[in-house]
Amino acid sequence: TLTKNLGDPVTIRQWNIEGLPSDGLSIDNGIIVFNARRWPLIIDPQSQALRWIKNMEGVNNLVEVKPTDANLQRQLENAIR
Repeated sequence: TLTKNLGDPVTIRQWNIEGLPSDGLSIDNGIIVFNARRWPLIIDPQSQALRWIKNMEGVNNLVEVKPTDANLQRQLENAIR
């Protein structure tokens, strides 16, 4: 499995603390997310990955925007700067 070959137990435990479920599939998906060269497509019907990413990137001031936000353009401009 990916966990045995590419997984670091300390990193995986930190992911679990940040909200990633501890099942094997979720951990394998987390490893793929971190080792991918590009942003992976995340299909997340239960919003588990969304919570995990928000918790993980909270220290980096992650801002969630939606296409319907009135200040979407301003937030995108600020993100690019």
